Amino acid sequence: MVKDFAKTNDKLIATLVSIGGQVLPGKDLERVASLPTRDQALSQLLGLLKAPIEKLVRTLAEPQAKLVRTLAAVRDQKQAAGV
Repeated sequence: MVKDFAKTNDKLIATLVSIGGQVLPGKDLERVASLPTRDQALSQLLGLLKAPIEKLVRTLAEPQAKLVRTLAAVRDQKQAAGV
């Protein structure tokens, strides 16, 4: 909100930015304004934590899926040949 307000009002000059009890120089306003919200940050963290587990599950399931695809291809080939 402050970032948008500063764009339309050129007389606003940030000299200090405070976040989480830390005081930063005004030039860091852009960096602070581009930080994700709490909900966005939690979603990103959850995605990072979930990714290795999902990859493991896909890796474990792939041999069975490949077998099923192979059997279906053999079945389709036999049906096409008229056996």
